Amino acid sequence: MGFHIVSVGPGDGQRFVQALPGDGPGVACDQWIARLPPPRLALLYRLPLPTTPPGDRPVPTAPCPYCGTTPAPDATRCAHCGGLFEPLSRTATQLAMGPWQVRDDTKPFMPGFSAAVLIRQIAAGRVKADTVLRGPSTYQFWMRADQAPGVSRLLGKCHACRADVDKNATSCAKCNADLFLPEEPNTLGLMYIDEK
Repeated sequence: MGFHIVSVGPGDGQRFVQALPGDGPGVACDQWIARLPPPRLALLYRLPLPTTPPGDRPVPTAPCPYCGTTPAPDATRCAHCGGLFEPLSRTATQLAMGPWQVRDDTKPFMPGFSAAVLIRQIAAGRVKADTVLRGPSTYQFWMRADQAPGVSRLLGKCHACRADVDKNATSCAKCNADLFLPEEPNTLGLMYIDEK
């Protein structure tokens, strides 16, 4: 008589298999453990885990350090985000990392970047007034760039009153709003209501 396996679970370096008697495949077992009620659930067996020689074990593929997707085992560049898997690229990426993020549906898991990178992105025209971003001056909540304190002045507008402002201004001449842009790389800008 064979047994039909209905569940398999790990335990103590061995596998436990719950089986039903029947015409299913035969189960090779080291030791019979117990009969389980109801009688239809027949036996619980302890099977040794299969052993694979260390040299024959597949090496798990590490996720892409930039976006978290799983690349091909021999890849040198991520097919999803284009990141290079070599030390110089990792170092350059870490130097540019920071608390700012731009919402991008094509790259939702990319790391944040520094204020210096944000300033360059605005100067290059890649971050515009309607770009959705978050960072220290938005308390890490998503908002449009032209509504984000400190960011809006780089686009020539006051975030509070929408007046035109100089890109180097520290406050708005019309409403006196603070136009400071936090540039410390490790400052998230989190503020809870009771800490004001």
